[in-house]
Amino acid sequence: MEIARDAATFDQFVRRCRASLRLNAAAICGEWHAADDLVQEALVILHRRWHDIQPEAREAYARTVITRLNAQVHASASWRRESLSEVRSEPATLPSEEDDITVRLMLEDALSSLPARQRNAVYLRYWQGWSTGQIALALQTPGGTVRSDLARAIAQLRRVLSLNPPAK
Repeated sequence: MEIARDAATFDQFVRRCRASLRLNAAAICGEWHAADDLVQEALVILHRRWHDIQPEAREAYARTVITRLNAQVHASASWRRESLSEVRSEPATLPSEEDDITVRLMLEDALSSLPARQRNAVYLRYWQGWSTGQIALALQTPGGTVRSDLARAIAQLRRVLSLNPPAK
């Protein structure tokens, strides 16, 4: 009976959180297909540790696992990258006006130009609102590296989006 209840609880969690986890993963890795793979792997890992994690921390745990898995994938030399502009099977949200779509596509393309570690840091800081310390812990890197990655990423995004011309 306990196993059936646990399975039902896990199924409810997946139904409730899968879409937001997928958006999280897509924002981090920039690819919908890779995002699906990250979410699936994270859910498998979460399922194995289901009893060890407090119910209120399970979604945060899954997001952290997604972030770490993405960092591991991009550290591998065999990772095949496809640009976000090549893989646009569906929008993350449905903007209401054409200007919103244009800005969103420009931002997605600019984010996809960043190295994976910088893109992860930008996503966690500005979309998830994490502190530098939390990002450092999730990415398993020193806080100074996170601050450098964020500074470099913002400078690159400004250049790509023509918000700040390159220094002479």
